[in-house]
Amino acid sequence: MDTILNSILSESNHPMVLICLILAFGRIYLELIGMDLAKLPITSKISSKYGDQRARSLHKTGLYLSVGYIIFFAPSILLS
Repeated sequence: MDTILNSILSESNHPMVLICLILAFGRIYLELIGMDLAKLPITSKISSKYGDQRARSLHKTGLYLSVGYIIFFAPSILLS
Protein backbone atom coordinates (compact mmCIF):
# COMPACT_ATOMS: atom_id res chain seq x y z
CA MET A 1 0.00 0.00 0.00
CA ASP A 2 1.45 3.32 -1.07
CA THR A 3 0.62 6.16 1.30
CA ILE A 4 1.77 9.76 1.51
CA LEU A 5 4.01 9.00 4.47
CA ASN A 6 5.67 6.09 2.64
CA SER A 7 6.40 8.25 -0.39
CA ILE A 8 7.91 11.04 1.75
CA LEU A 9 10.06 8.65 3.73
CA SER A 10 11.22 6.50 0.85
CA GLU A 11 14.93 5.89 0.51
CA SER A 12 15.30 8.52 -2.20
CA ASN A 13 14.03 11.25 0.14
CA HIS A 14 15.79 10.03 3.26
CA PRO A 15 18.80 12.40 2.91
CA MET A 16 16.51 15.37 2.24
CA VAL A 17 14.45 14.67 5.36
CA LEU A 18 17.66 14.37 7.37
CA ILE A 19 19.00 17.68 6.03
CA CYS A 20 15.73 19.44 6.85
CA LEU A 21 15.78 17.95 10.35
CA ILE A 22 19.29 19.27 10.91
CA LEU A 23 18.19 22.72 9.77
CA ALA A 24 15.15 22.58 12.06
CA PHE A 25 17.31 21.61 15.04
CA GLY A 26 19.67 24.46 14.15
CA ARG A 27 16.78 26.91 14.08
CA ILE A 28 15.61 25.81 17.51
CA TYR A 29 19.17 25.93 18.83
CA LEU A 30 19.48 29.56 17.74
CA GLU A 31 16.29 30.32 19.62
CA LEU A 32 17.49 28.53 22.77
CA ILE A 33 20.85 30.31 22.94
CA GLY A 34 19.05 33.62 22.73
CA MET A 35 20.42 34.86 19.43
CA ASP A 36 18.79 38.09 18.35
CA LEU A 37 17.31 37.07 15.03
CA ALA A 38 16.36 40.68 14.29
CA LYS A 39 20.04 41.37 13.55
CA LEU A 40 20.11 39.03 10.58
CA PRO A 41 20.44 40.83 7.21
CA ILE A 42 17.21 39.52 5.72
CA THR A 43 15.27 40.33 8.89
CA SER A 44 16.57 43.89 8.95
CA LYS A 45 15.39 44.37 5.36
CA ILE A 46 11.96 42.96 6.21
CA SER A 47 11.79 45.20 9.29
CA SER A 48 12.63 48.31 7.31
CA LYS A 49 10.09 47.50 4.61
CA TYR A 50 7.18 45.94 6.54
CA GLY A 51 7.85 46.75 10.20
CA ASP A 52 9.23 44.98 13.24
CA GLN A 53 5.99 43.15 14.01
CA ARG A 54 6.03 41.41 10.63
CA ALA A 55 9.64 40.29 11.13
CA ARG A 56 8.86 38.91 14.60
CA SER A 57 5.84 37.03 13.29
CA LEU A 58 7.98 35.59 10.49
CA HIS A 59 10.49 34.21 12.99
CA LYS A 60 7.72 32.89 15.25
CA THR A 61 6.20 31.07 12.29
CA GLY A 62 9.60 29.61 11.42
CA LEU A 63 9.98 28.36 14.97
CA TYR A 64 6.56 26.68 14.88
CA LEU A 65 7.34 25.06 11.53
CA SER A 66 10.67 23.77 12.86
CA VAL A 67 9.07 22.27 15.94
CA GLY A 68 6.32 20.68 13.84
CA TYR A 69 8.82 19.25 11.39
CA ILE A 70 10.80 17.68 14.21
CA ILE A 71 7.66 16.25 15.83
CA PHE A 72 6.45 14.66 12.61
CA PHE A 73 9.69 13.48 11.00
CA ALA A 74 12.22 12.81 13.76
CA PRO A 75 10.51 9.62 14.97
CA SER A 76 10.59 8.12 11.49
CA ILE A 77 14.32 8.86 11.14
CA LEU A 78 15.08 7.49 14.59
CA LEU A 79 13.06 4.32 14.03
CA SER A 80 14.47 3.53 10.60
